[in-house]
Amino acid sequence: RRASVPWCEISLPASNDPGSHHRFAIHRYSLSFSGAAVPTFEPFEHRQALAQQAKGVLRKQMRGVRATIPTAAMAQRSRQLQTRIMQLPIWDRVRTVLLSESAHQKGVSTAWVAQQARSRGITVAYPRVDYDAQRVEYRIATEADLEDRGLETAEAPKNAFLVPPGTIDLVIVPVLAVDPDGFFVDDGSGAYDRVLRDLAQAMTLAVAFEFQLIPEAPRTSEDVPVAVIVTDRRVIEARNKRVESGSENTHHTNRALEEDRRAIQPNLMVGPIHRADGAGGGTGHRTGQCPQEGF
Repeated sequence: RRASVPWCEISLPASNDPGSHHRFAIHRYSLSFSGAAVPTFEPFEHRQALAQQAKGVLRKQMRGVRATIPTAAMAQRSRQLQTRIMQLPIWDRVRTVLLSESAHQKGVSTAWVAQQARSRGITVAYPRVDYDAQRVEYRIATEADLEDRGLETAEAPKNAFLVPPGTIDLVIVPVLAVDPDGFFVDDGSGAYDRVLRDLAQAMTLAVAFEFQLIPEAPRTSEDVPVAVIVTDRRVIEARNKRVESGSENTHHTNRALEEDRRAIQPNLMVGPIHRADGAGGGTGHRTGQCPQEGF
């Protein structure tokens, strides 16, 4: 007897209407003989690969939608979004912030946030990927010094002053799509998977335009959700319950939640970091991708 049973569902934006979504059910098959079910296997690598493929579709669609929006309109949306960021009741607890800046002026800009943070005496750092060592460094830089090295976001120069990871209080994450649980789709480089693992003590905030909000993002074992999503229209507290404000125990609570999250992901492994085109250190493939034969 051959029975189709739901395996997982993904939700993708409709190509002709960014505000609507289509849900797709992915099925697997189980076999039974003489009324006795035969165990079926769902290889971890296959599940990972399906999620990565779905992320690839979302990246393409979101970049396509973003490309249709005039530059002036994008700049206006970025300013509205940045105003909302600076209105959050978190800045009195921030001493060092890790920002991101679009490398091609196509995504969300945080340049004004950087200016406001510096005016308050807050250290502003940007990431830089060391492809050979497969790690992300955090360096102090101004927006004028940032370099385009193949990612969606620009990176700090190599000779900029290093910031110890443990001193970073707030991480602002650039995304191509994000859901209400705080799970997101980034540029596919793997850099921010590593950042969020490294900076488990920090508050985390994703910045996205309103059209980049989706009902549910594809997820892999590498993914770590953010705590807050800020768009040009609203602020959303992610449903993963990560604490963002209110008590002196926030740091300890967030650390405990992060440890709990890792504990329920026994196969946790962060994939290699690579440039968007697959060049650079590591390989051009993310953890979870597998050959197509027998798929």
